[in-house]
Amino acid sequence: MIKDPWRVAALGVTITRIPTPEIRVLRLRGFDDSVLAALDRCLAVDLPRKPNDAAGADPRAIGLAPGEWMIVGGGVPSEALLAAAAGARIAHVADLGEGRVCYAIAGPRARDLIAKGCTIDLHPRAFGSSRAVQSALAQVFVLIDRPSDEPVFHIYAEVSYAQHLDLWFADAVLEFHSQDAD
Repeated sequence: MIKDPWRVAALGVTITRIPTPEIRVLRLRGFDDSVLAALDRCLAVDLPRKPNDAAGADPRAIGLAPGEWMIVGGGVPSEALLAAAAGARIAHVADLGEGRVCYAIAGPRARDLIAKGCTIDLHPRAFGSSRAVQSALAQVFVLIDRPSDEPVFHIYAEVSYAQHLDLWFADAVLEFHSQDAD
């Protein structure tokens, strides 16, 4: 896991590599509403029922695909998740935290910065705090999450792309530095 702090800022935007929270992927096959209800109780948050929807703060549950969620934080042990999912034909929990890097992009120009390397519509009407999406950013496969109604986005990527993303963010923010002088 990358522990070195990294931050770059310019007019209206700050990019910070934040400590990677606990990240797990929960996959289920052959399950019904009673399994989802048990998992909702275990997590104390309702798992999103559709991909690209997200719910909660800590833990944050992000729908990746039908029957697949990314669980960020919360401290709920994997064993507890598996016990809650006991009624599913197949239940699997994978710990991804050490293999991911997380960036917080914040400020009124956060959407503009992300738009430089991504084609997703991040306008609040299309991408509110209950949304997350897997996409390419700077030619890297990432998950983009908007954890609140504030202009903050969390970007999750494989840790092996951290240096590439550091360099891309540092280059992409140059445009905003030139606007500082205006």
